[in-house]
Formats: sequence, structure tokens, C-alpha cells
Amino acid sequence: MIEVQSVTKKYGKLTALEDFSFEFGKGDIVGFIGPNGAGKSTMMRIMTGCLAPTSGTVKINGFDIVDDPIKAKENIGYLPEKPPLYPRFTVSEYLNTIFEIKQIKGNKKERVKEITELTGLSEAGKRRIGNLSKGYCQRVGLAQAILSYPSFLVLDEPTAGLDPGQKKEMLLLVKKLSRRSGIILSSHILSEIDSVCNKILMINKGRLVSFGARDEIGIKRDARGQELVLRYVISGKKSDVVSAVSDMSEIKKLTASEKDGNTECTITAYSDIRKKLFTRFAQHSLPIMTCFAVNNTLEAAFLNMTGEKDNKMQK
Repeated sequence: MIEVQSVTKKYGKLTALEDFSFEFGKGDIVGFIGPNGAGKSTMMRIMTGCLAPTSGTVKINGFDIVDDPIKAKENIGYLPEKPPLYPRFTVSEYLNTIFEIKQIKGNKKERVKEITELTGLSEAGKRRIGNLSKGYCQRVGLAQAILSYPSFLVLDEPTAGLDPGQKKEMLLLVKKLSRRSGIILSSHILSEIDSVCNKILMINKGRLVSFGARDEIGIKRDARGQELVLRYVISGKKSDVVSAVSDMSEIKKLTASEKDGNTECTITAYSDIRKKLFTRFAQHSLPIMTCFAVNNTLEAAFLNMTGEKDNKMQK
């Protein structure tokens, strides 16, 4: 378990992080998102012991990153946005050196072989890092992070600078790694976060905005529970669609318009009633052509929660 408790980081009068708390365990893939300068990289550096907090604690499997840094760091691997590579080393030389620096137990030759195969670096072992492409350098950076098979991985922009094919491979590898490690990764590409993460950690101006399961992010809550905005295109008359759901007390508001034999409707509900609506429309022989939750997309949640409604997300 990684436990971040009340972490604050100040640079003079500037507060980069304020009272930041969250926790996650093995098997979780946490997407860390926020606007440019929100404090993501600062938080990741504190989690990995590269930067000391002004106050608060970070514990990795029970070991405090400040008070017991060696034990804590044995349980975590870190891929910063710019991997700490040595251009004159070959890939094999670099990984062998990292193995020794980290004092990893086990057979060095076998471990390096396993990791190079896992990260797709087998054919690049004898090549100098300075001659590698951006994509391969990212792979080498990831290889050093997972060399000890740590319980947790912190990945800061792992797909930065990669082409579409390389990004897909990297994300598939992240999913594979989550079988043995808890992972937190940052990215300014929300579709990537959406495709691999089961939890979302949102930050804005150094403060925690939201943390929870991916499916719950963006769903508003009021005194009656969740409030979900759903948009449907139904094959049928407007009057039939409205009549089919008119007695459902979970619906707060419904607007509908008919065009070319279809009814487009927006339903604001007090709870997630998608299964119930599916059944109700089926019972009334009203085929659903399209359906999606308007306020449950990651982009909508981000723009709403950070107040960046008129701007696209940046790093």
C-alpha cells in the first residue's frame, strides 16, 4: 500500500502542494491528471524520495520515504518524464549498472534478460543509449524502473514523444505490469488514462480535486445521491418515449425532440438508472440507437472539476 497523508510542499511563499492525501494498493492503475503546473511531478518526486515534503508523510508498504528511504525505495520504481539515462552506455551496460546500484538480489544476468525481453529491448542490448530513438529510450527508462520488480511504479508521462504504435505497446505493458505492481501514471492525454486506469487522481493548484474509481468520476451528487446526465437516441415517437419513462421517480429532468422517426432525449437522473432505462425502453419496443453518459466522460469531469471549461488540458 502507498499511503500519502497530508503532504504539503512549499517553496518560500509559493505552495506547490497543500494537504494532499490518497492511497492505493497493488493491482491499481491510478491515472494522475491535472492542468499544467498543478503539482503532479512535484507529488511524484516526493513519493519516490527525490524531493522532501515540507510536511506530511509518504509510506510505501509501511516504510516512510523520509525516515526509512532505503527500505521504502526497495518497494518502488520511478520513471521520470526525462529518464536518467547514460548515452555512452549500451542498454545492457546500463541495466547491469542499475542492478548493482540498487543492490538487487538474484541472478543479474537472468534478471536483465527477463526485463529486456519484457520491455522489447532484446535486440537493442548492445546498442549505445545515445543512438536510440525516443521510443527506445522510454523503454530503457521503464526497464530500469521495473528491474527490481517493485511493488509500486510511478510513471511520469511514460508515453511522451512516442508514436501511436509505441504508445499502444507502452500502455499494454503498463496493464501487464499491474498484475504484480500498483501503478500511478500521469499523462496529458486523457484517452490514455481512460483506457488503462481503474482509478483517477485529479489535482488542481496543488490541491486534491477528486480521487476514486474511474466509473464514479464526474457523477455529481446531491441530497438524493448521484446525479447522472444521459443522452439517448431512440427509434420511436417522442410521445411514446416520454410515456415509457414518465412514472420513473429517479428522473429529475427529461427533454426530448423528434426527428426523422427518432427521438433525441437528455435525461438527468438522481442515480445511475441505465439498466432500468434499457429494460423500460425494451418493454415498450423502443430500440436504443445510441446512449452515453454526458457528465461521466473523463474530459467532462476534468473540465468541470478544475474549472477549465474553455481550455483543453495541458501537462
